[in-house]
Amino acid sequence: MDTITKLAGLNLKTNSSGTHIGQARITKRGHKRLRALVFRVMMPLVAKMQPSRFCMSITPNDS
Repeated sequence: MDTITKLAGLNLKTNSSGTHIGQARITKRGHKRLRALVFRVMMPLVAKMQPSRFCMSITPNDS
């Protein structure tokens, strides 16, 4: 799964400098069409999930 996220440019990058800790954003350095495909596949799945179930399924990335 890690390989697919990097290939699609969906891995997170934190914009930080010194003591400032910025927001984590996706890098978008990857295949644009693959990123669009993942988005189109996931949106209907997320829309059908119950909100409490969706929030519980998200786990923080340890790397």
